[in-house]
Amino acid sequence: MAPRGVARRALACALVCAVAAEPASPLLDVRPLSAIHPAGESGWQADASAVFRGDLETARPAAADVRTLVDRLSEAATRGEARALSALGVVQLYGVVDSARELELAPFHPLFNALRRFELAPTLRPNATAAIALLRAAAQLGDATALSTLGVLLGSTALTDAYGADVGALLPPDATASTQHLARAAAAGDPIAASIMGTRAMADGECDAAAAIFEMGARSAVERASAVGSRALDNAMPNLARPSTARMRAGEIAELRAWADKLGTPPTRDALDAALTYAQLCVEGAHGLARNLTRARHYYERAAAAGEGGAHVALGLLALGADAPAKSARDDEANVRAAIEHLSIGIERAWSGVEKAMGWAALGQLALEGRGVARSDAIALRCFREAAATGYLEGFFNLAAMHYAGRGVARDVGVAVALLAEAAGSGHLPSMHLLGAIIRRGEAGARDCARASALLQPVALRHEMVHGAEQAAVRAARKWDHQRALLRSEPLAMAGVPGALRRTAEVRAPRRVTPRRAASRLSLIHISEPTLSLIHI
Repeated sequence: MAPRGVARRALACALVCAVAAEPASPLLDVRPLSAIHPAGESGWQADASAVFRGDLETARPAAADVRTLVDRLSEAATRGEARALSALGVVQLYGVVDSARELELAPFHPLFNALRRFELAPTLRPNATAAIALLRAAAQLGDATALSTLGVLLGSTALTDAYGADVGALLPPDATASTQHLARAAAAGDPIAASIMGTRAMADGECDAAAAIFEMGARSAVERASAVGSRALDNAMPNLARPSTARMRAGEIAELRAWADKLGTPPTRDALDAALTYAQLCVEGAHGLARNLTRARHYYERAAAAGEGGAHVALGLLALGADAPAKSARDDEANVRAAIEHLSIGIERAWSGVEKAMGWAALGQLALEGRGVARSDAIALRCFREAAATGYLEGFFNLAAMHYAGRGVARDVGVAVALLAEAAGSGHLPSMHLLGAIIRRGEAGARDCARASALLQPVALRHEMVHGAEQAAVRAARKWDHQRALLRSEPLAMAGVPGALRRTAEVRAPRRVTPRRAASRLSLIHISEPTLSLIHI
């Protein structure tokens, strides 16, 4: 058997054994309230996440400019932080990922001099020599992203296609080494590496192994998204439809706040909507606005005082979130009491079914945990039913978990699967994750590894860093930056993402175009926002 096949089978066997050793239930908890508003990252770790996403703009309010960001990463890297080394390698590989201007790093940066002696001063323009050295240093420390990136580069001709044969010779294609790097990255929890290994296993007809690998990648993606404060895997949040999905300019945000400040007595609908939207942006730290829960509470409180039920629900969720101020157990009890009061008022007054459902779901979780109220599975079940009755996807998920675990009702895996399928069919990623795990284990009847794979792979590929890489590739393609578009698309293409497959084929050998042909050519490489539809491989 070829070395590549041996390595893949070894990984598959290890994964199957690891999954078999896990508890039988993938639904050990319903939905921890701490995940509603996770604390997120800060400092150099937030910088590293911004680099991996391909979006340096999110780091600029704190970093001032890209040079400061790189300096912070460099300081962490000199302490031996593998993730910082990996992020610096990505910066050098892609150059400035999402910047309006090309910024150069100070000549002979101390970190790079400490690692290697380069003939040319490294800049924030692509420098493959520096990138490979940094990624190798991070990989030696076991960083999953560096291992995955090297695995992709070793398994393709992307370096040669992007930079030419001289640069490609620095890391020549090696299928065996690629598989070994990807296997280590997948075992360390890298979602892209898991998706690539799973896709290869499917191509070899190893369906069971592929489903196990995809499940591991999905689980890692969920854990990573929660750790970095991402809501990419959570389709429910207060005022879901209010914040704009398009990038808002600083002037638009300033105008939004100005309208929010006009909220008075009697309140106008425009001022109320502006206050709710601006508060939500402060909760998310979206569109370049720094995350500020104190300011968010201020505007939610003003909207609640004006009689807006949805603001009460948002205040209740903030009081239960990981960022809720609690210096002692007594403070925590006070937060829970305040949350219950706000949620109860919000359920009664909110005009939006989603906001009512979020209130019911939060109260159900409190009853399940016995926080602020007597512990009662029956009450929790009723609350989750009320949430699901509005069509709220988290309500379906929580209700399915109750039926699966047999809490408050007789255990019925069939009902749980039906509820999860309802939510998964609407693109609810946590439901897709858990439904895929149940189907892979054969708990709902005959095992269907192909269906399990189709459910699990998109969950891994929806992790915010993967999603950000896809968007960075789209932006590069629109700017006719074929090097960045190719290098960003290649890992996703190898993982089986259809949009990345099309774009990689399009930019691998770019043709010369005239301005007249540019518009028609652009339509070929423009890839829209990735959808939540299942990826069939």
